[in-house]
Amino acid sequence: AAVAAGLPPNQGVSTVLRFPAVWTGAAAYSPRTDWTLEADANFFEWSVFEDLPIRFDTTPSANQTIVENYKDSWQFRLGAEHRLTKYTYRFGYYYDQTAAPDESLTPILPDANRHGATLGLGFKLGADKRWTLDLYDLAVFFEKRSTHGVERNGYDGEYKSFVNAAGVGLGYRW
Repeated sequence: AAVAAGLPPNQGVSTVLRFPAVWTGAAAYSPRTDWTLEADANFFEWSVFEDLPIRFDTTPSANQTIVENYKDSWQFRLGAEHRLTKYTYRFGYYYDQTAAPDESLTPILPDANRHGATLGLGFKLGADKRWTLDLYDLAVFFEKRSTHGVERNGYDGEYKSFVNAAGVGLGYRW
């Protein structure tokens, strides 16, 4: 009851989320008919995400603005595909630069620079080879990140993350 008394009443709330424009440049090259090499660079205008305003309809005294001050960032990716008679294999690497400053780093979003490694294996199936079966894996290694005692809400800490995402895809070409 004590916690409920401190909460605002049931009411509408609104906010504004500013997402970045993304600028991309890419090139693919086939040195032979069975190989494709690809590289791309992405520039994210994250500096538009300066703050997150939270506005309550009934109790404006509870309004707040969470300062974010994100910075623009880059992502670079390289990949290759080799097509053989019975299967195709793929591999790649990417680097994704963090946009969040130390002051905005929290347990909710412990953002950091990321390195990703990808592997894939594809098979054409059926008499007419219209079906495809793809197996893939993505390993994402986050660089260790610390708030260095400057996180604005007191959630000071050190963060280290790892993600492994595997999957299967089934496709059909008309």
